[in-house]
Amino acid sequence: EILVERLADVVFVIDLNGRFVFLNQGFTRATGWKREDWIGRHFTEIVAPDYRDLTRERFHAGPPPDGISQYAIEILTADGRMLPAELRVTSLRDQGGREIGRIGTARDVSERRRFEEELRRRNEALDLILNTMGEGVVVLDAQHQMVNMNRKARELFGYSLPEIVGKDFTFWTPPDEVDELRRHLKDREKGKDETYIVRFIRKGGDEFYAQVTAVPIRGANGEFRGSIGCLRDVTHEVELSRQVDGLTELNRRLVEIADVWIDVVDADGNVLLWNREAERISGYSRDEVVNNPEIWEWLYPDPAYRAAIAQELAKTDGDQPHRFERVIRTKSGEERVLTGVWRPVRLADGRDGWLVVGHDVTAERAREERLRKYAAEVEQLSQSRTRLFSMAAHELRTPLTVVRGFIDLVQHAGGLSEQQARWLARAREETDRLGHLVTQLLEVSHLEQGEERLHPRSIQLAPVVKKVIRELTPLLADRGRSIDYTPGSPSISVYVDPYALERIMRNLLENAIHYTPPPGRVTVTAAVEDQTVRVDVTDEGVGIAPDELQAVFTEFYRTDAGKRMKRDGSGIGLAIVRRLVERSGGRVWATSPGEGKGSTFSFTLPRGKERA
Repeated sequence: EILVERLADVVFVIDLNGRFVFLNQGFTRATGWKREDWIGRHFTEIVAPDYRDLTRERFHAGPPPDGISQYAIEILTADGRMLPAELRVTSLRDQGGREIGRIGTARDVSERRRFEEELRRRNEALDLILNTMGEGVVVLDAQHQMVNMNRKARELFGYSLPEIVGKDFTFWTPPDEVDELRRHLKDREKGKDETYIVRFIRKGGDEFYAQVTAVPIRGANGEFRGSIGCLRDVTHEVELSRQVDGLTELNRRLVEIADVWIDVVDADGNVLLWNREAERISGYSRDEVVNNPEIWEWLYPDPAYRAAIAQELAKTDGDQPHRFERVIRTKSGEERVLTGVWRPVRLADGRDGWLVVGHDVTAERAREERLRKYAAEVEQLSQSRTRLFSMAAHELRTPLTVVRGFIDLVQHAGGLSEQQARWLARAREETDRLGHLVTQLLEVSHLEQGEERLHPRSIQLAPVVKKVIRELTPLLADRGRSIDYTPGSPSISVYVDPYALERIMRNLLENAIHYTPPPGRVTVTAAVEDQTVRVDVTDEGVGIAPDELQAVFTEFYRTDAGKRMKRDGSGIGLAIVRRLVERSGGRVWATSPGEGKGSTFSFTLPRGKERA
């Protein structure tokens, strides 16, 4: 009674006529009503009008076969508010098994509802922004693997989202471009924002050039969580830039119609060529600019800025192209950002000069700022999701404990018929299953927020695997499955937190058992690969389609084959495995010959010091 009185939730008992016979102190705290005023009154009187028919139907129908009826309602409070609540009701029976009433809990979910609505609204707003942008947007994780991409990016690469999610950057990058792109990605890990041009490969094998504006994503503690890039197809611009290597009449015509800024300047600073795009961006016509040295004062009114540019030109060595980014003042007084390349050239009369090829990136710089805000928003959403996991798990624990306690009381009271005992056993199984889900949600939350500290050390692999298999023996016997374990060498050691390794193996083996039909066999093998140890868990289950092999490690994801089997599962276990393996310095992946042909889940861990 003390426990029930102290619960934050409303605990109530109603008779078979629907009238309250007990209300705990949580009723007064939640509604503002005095509980003694409601004893003997019908429960529908406190239910909001829109929900009264529903509650009457549920009351007359009685609890479902699993023993617990759960649904959402709104409750009238003393101050006239409508309080959103989650109702959980089960039958109350005497020692003879005769139903004498109903017992249940009501939980205030107004804060959770507001939080979920805010999260949904933000997600919709972000999706709308991404899919209406004229540029491609891609999101990579800390391992530079694709996490998300908007509609424009999918058009650029030619892939659907499932085809490319989970692939690392080498999947869409030509081999001779990989090292250069890896250098840019390393700069992102150091916190640098960049704009650069790189070659990519489309699905059909065609290559294209893209201007990439990329910013890093930082976690709450400043750790690198990934990067966001904005892509613009500049294949046409790159090809034009390559063609502009002389001033023949043909090249002059190409220069005139080019959609990039092109100018040529002699050693004395006189403009010799000023194409149409330069006119459009600057606002100055060719007649105003050619052979007019004042143009530099117009474009760069700050003397110090002009001096810095002149000094940069003076340091030019050789004929290699040099990248630049400058802010110019247009004829209208507006500031524009120009970026591109300039290189020394030999003019037709033998004099030295410079060729400048660039384009207006003012809009791109504005997009960079929007991307930074989006990166912060993505991180905030990730944290919000984690907080939601934690909140939901914590909110479920107390009512689960209460319901489980009442079930135990009724079971131990005796006097149950065989059917009633089966019902209660089923109800207990479901509460245990929900309790396991709550534990997994909390585990994901703690791993995501870095709250769980791992304590790695060198341990032998075989004893841990055998321990987990031993603990799963009852499940194997119940399901009619078996496990074959080939340890490779009994002395194989790994550098890992022992408890983390247990959880990795347990989740993988439970998953394999779950999806393997009887009499099926699960195979576990281990082998040393250089400085790592690889473990494979192979089942004879439903298999995985190729486009789902990466997605299975995402929270709440269930394969199409698994859904068709109508197997219960939270879709959280493999997400926990991925986080534990990656935090332990390893990697995890799945392979499958196809649906109906089984699957293999593999992971690596750093090799430990082996004992003699």
